[in-house]
Amino acid sequence: MTTSGEAPPGSPQRQDPTARDQMAHRPIGIDPRRRPVPPGRGTPLLRRVTLAVALVLLALVGSTAATASPRLERTAAPTQSIDVPAVVAAVGPAVMRVEVTTSATQGAGTCIVLTPSGDLVTNAHVVGTATSATVIGTRDTYTARVMGKDTAADVAWLRIDRASGLRVARLGDSRAVEVGQDVVVISNGLNLPGAPSITRGIVSAVGRSAGNMTGLIQTDAAISSGSSGGAMVDDSARVMGMTYAVAVGDQTTTVENVGFVIPANRVAAALRRLGLDVSARR
Repeated sequence: MTTSGEAPPGSPQRQDPTARDQMAHRPIGIDPRRRPVPPGRGTPLLRRVTLAVALVLLALVGSTAATASPRLERTAAPTQSIDVPAVVAAVGPAVMRVEVTTSATQGAGTCIVLTPSGDLVTNAHVVGTATSATVIGTRDTYTARVMGKDTAADVAWLRIDRASGLRVARLGDSRAVEVGQDVVVISNGLNLPGAPSITRGIVSAVGRSAGNMTGLIQTDAAISSGSSGGAMVDDSARVMGMTYAVAVGDQTTTVENVGFVIPANRVAAALRRLGLDVSARR
């Protein structure tokens, strides 16, 4: 669940290491089903959800959000330019919208199809306390059960019963991710109807920390509300990570294009703990 916000333009400022964090991180999974609402004009329910999430995230972020030491010494040269249409053709059909309704909230995120028989992965914060979800592809709509979730890893396993022949995505080996390489993010940005949204960027850093998560991949590919659970894909059409959060600034800090991705190896490990082994399909 997230809110949208924008810091006023300004020059970056040096951060006092003894001061409170000047930057928060927000998951980017839950967005209203309706079209985007301009800031300050949301429904009462949306405003209540927004406030609650902001408070929870501040408690989770604590004093580590902007002070972690990422592995920045690597200066690998970028790989060859990525063929975006080819990547989208290969992976796009395996990225679907997921909508969740509980007694308290109604929202949406993204999920990735991992098996032809209907095993999917998304963020645990997307499904929340729900036991089922609606999954929407470009042609069909399905009901999926929440088979399990690892809240510490922020990974949830969904299953569509009696599904067959679904297009699938391959999880790559995220140890191969290099700073500077081209990537494409495929996701349900802003919960817009139709095909997934496509954004392009590079891997900005590895080993990042955001909130209570460590070892994340940082990218400058645009990530929006509703993108949680989306796929970050390399030039070989392998999913190298699952989108998790974006950084947002405040009145003293300007933040642009700072997104965080859970490495694919950690996603696969969490799924194994939950009972789904996709190693044969990697």
